Amino acid sequence: MEIITGYTGENHVTSMDDASLYRGIFGQGDYVLDVGNKFAATIIDNNTVRIMDGDLVIQGHQARIRANDYEEVTIDNGTPGEKRNDLIVARYQKNTTTGIESITLEVVKGTPGATAVDPDIVQEDLSTGGTQRDFVLYRVSLNGLVLENITSLFTVLPNLKDFNSHLAESAQLGIYGISAAQSIPHSYTEYTRIILNKVDRAADFCELTEDGGIKILKSGLYLVTFICAFAHNPNGRRQIGISGAQPIMVQPVSQTDAQTRLSLTYPIYRNNGDIVYDTALQTSGGALDLYSTGTQVLIAKLG
Repeated sequence: MEIITGYTGENHVTSMDDASLYRGIFGQGDYVLDVGNKFAATIIDNNTVRIMDGDLVIQGHQARIRANDYEEVTIDNGTPGEKRNDLIVARYQKNTTTGIESITLEVVKGTPGATAVDPDIVQEDLSTGGTQRDFVLYRVSLNGLVLENITSLFTVLPNLKDFNSHLAESAQLGIYGISAAQSIPHSYTEYTRIILNKVDRAADFCELTEDGGIKILKSGLYLVTFICAFAHNPNGRRQIGISGAQPIMVQPVSQTDAQTRLSLTYPIYRNNGDIVYDTALQTSGGALDLYSTGTQVLIAKLG
């Protein structure tokens, strides 16, 4: 263990330390940040593409074109009668002799042919000692001598302000419940599926199914919160689960003489058409009712 953000009496913070911190914040991948013109591209002529200002991160390593500035990259001439795809990349490189690191805009040229195919790129893992990684920004499509179009291939990572606003808005959507009490029988192994049949707030990314599940209509990352209001039993042991997984024991979030409430929040990635189910298990005492008042499922789409 070594301290990074702290005075030690000597220079000790490296670029790898900074990159590790940024990977923890932004993720392990390669992203364009929501800054400036976000590397907007313009075709100047058949041999020139202009890239506007922006910031990016390649596995934690930041680079930028400063505000109100731009860089231009050169595209080699096309071949009459043939098609070609080139890729504009931000290339991280580390000189293994000097240790000097750089990130520059480069063009990876494709091979002309009857059908255009993207060229191969290098994507080494920089967190484990890799020395080159290409972050693809644009595909450049040439048809004969003509540069026909450029296609964006990068992901813009939202800033925290926009992310929190989106989360707050999404969290108000997709709220579902049960219209009547549902009995949860005593069992040590067989969990009961909760039949959702009441829409408290509809969402365009999911809908209720006939058997009481939630059908995902848009692929993506979701945050699901399952709140259960059980009839109170001081000796009862209850488990709840999300998406058909084995239920897990959670501590009550509130408890009165009449009702015990449990809550479980879980992030899941689901594809269009997948079904999310919520389940409960009562492992001691007799059967217990799951009350309609206070029992809800909240589902928010994160991305």
